[in-house]
Amino acid sequence: MAPAKKTTNKPKTTTKKPTVKKVATDNTEKVVHHEEIKKAVVKREIFDNPLTKADKKDLKSFKGKYIESVGRRKTSIARIRFYLNDNCFAINDKSLNEYFPLKNMQERLIFPLRLTDTFNKFGISVKVIGGGFNSQAEAIVLGISRCLIKFNKDFRPVLKQNGLLTRDARIVERKKYGLHKARRAPQWRKR
Repeated sequence: MAPAKKTTNKPKTTTKKPTVKKVATDNTEKVVHHEEIKKAVVKREIFDNPLTKADKKDLKSFKGKYIESVGRRKTSIARIRFYLNDNCFAINDKSLNEYFPLKNMQERLIFPLRLTDTFNKFGISVKVIGGGFNSQAEAIVLGISRCLIKFNKDFRPVLKQNGLLTRDARIVERKKYGLHKARRAPQWRKR
């Protein structure tokens, strides 16, 4: 029989390799250790100014004449009101920044307003329930587009061409008895 091999547990020593960081002000290279390198903080562009307590009260108290419409998508229902004497955007008594923090969601919501050049001309109050963020955003876009048409019928061709007036009727198919999901059947086995 061959003798068993002996293994030794030596602690591994790790040395930190310095990294080279280029400084933008002068063309020299600087040696910096890993601890000193900090990740650059990416500042997100803020849609509107942070709200004060007085502004938050204003979000809840829209007053005056308004145009109302409803938008739906999947299980989300959004009720939109355009107040003709304000220029604020509130979703469930929160600012657009608070409710939809992602920049692409915010851009998608204001897209119909940018198309028709009516951004910041209305006070927009949105009450939305059900679904997730994506379906809520699409329901709000449909509702805003419908409000714009009620405000001015000349906006219809532009909105229609960009597909903002079509109600997307696709919803999740219901589960059926005896199946795992809507169509997924139990696995067949011979024996």
